[in-house]
Amino acid sequence: MKRAISLLVFLLILGMILVINCKANNVPKETYVPQVIIDAPWGKEPGQFVVYETEQGLTLGPETFAITPNGDIYIDDQSNGRIQKFSNNGEFISIIPLSVSVDDMCIDQDGNIYLYHTARVPKRIYQYDEKGNSLKEFPIKWDDLGMRVVGGAYIYSDNSGRLFLSYRSDSLKTKMVFQVGTTETIFTLEQQKSTLQTGRHLGLNSNLSDLENYLSKITGKTFSINSKRNTQKSISKELNLSKEGLLGVDDEAVYNISKDEKSTDVSVILKYNYDGDLLATYTLNWKEGKCEAFQTEEEVGIWVSKEVIFDKGNLYTYIRCKDGLKIIKWSPVEGGK
Repeated sequence: MKRAISLLVFLLILGMILVINCKANNVPKETYVPQVIIDAPWGKEPGQFVVYETEQGLTLGPETFAITPNGDIYIDDQSNGRIQKFSNNGEFISIIPLSVSVDDMCIDQDGNIYLYHTARVPKRIYQYDEKGNSLKEFPIKWDDLGMRVVGGAYIYSDNSGRLFLSYRSDSLKTKMVFQVGTTETIFTLEQQKSTLQTGRHLGLNSNLSDLENYLSKITGKTFSINSKRNTQKSISKELNLSKEGLLGVDDEAVYNISKDEKSTDVSVILKYNYDGDLLATYTLNWKEGKCEAFQTEEEVGIWVSKEVIFDKGNLYTYIRCKDGLKIIKWSPVEGGK
């Protein structure tokens, strides 16, 4: 009797493994393909950008960009004292006269612009309208929040008009996020503290439909930043990808990114539903989006605070080339065609 039960359990486990492996083999294998949508030369004319070398040997120029809810592209051009706006297919639209130095930028549903600079004291998020007129300043006091920030911080606005800031805490060694206010309301320090969440990561999203709903959906799930995937799923062992970073989300899915084991130029992007089931895997070959790099005579490094944005399943990368600035849109294509 015991042997019969043991045999039955073995057959059930074997059947489950075969079903899971079958599902893993049936997961669509796709790829991301690049398209250059902005190719702007260095210069001072509208649609051009400035890059220059300092006396200290640093190379400075545009540091960040943003994708609006309707797909327009904003690129900071602080050396020219402005932000430049392009359509979703790369056509130049307008110049916004803003000379504020910036580490990160986001645009809300109403077209308001939010700028943030990590090194500026006192710390503020600045709100401007589409013409560059100053509207509000959102004060932030890191010391009172009890955290010492390491690296940059990133600002987000969702479809409900809520404004958030995400950063990495040096003391807790984890990501943090809190609400700074809304498009109309500046939160007090106590209100900011009450929304502080530990261990949360917002990915590289430029736009979020409902941030609180998104955070609640991923809480405790296997696609949080750098987490190990659920070891109970044999599919994780099949793919042999133990370290994944959260890339971004849309309304239907969560996207993780991991290094390819065979090539440092290739990344693997994994698409999950909110239950943690793998829907598709993609490969992305970064070499396909490279160009002849901009370099000074001393070949010193170039500082860029934000180089990649995730939006509605697509990736946007910003690179500095020898002859100008490029924004590349990476889109998922079934079968790699």
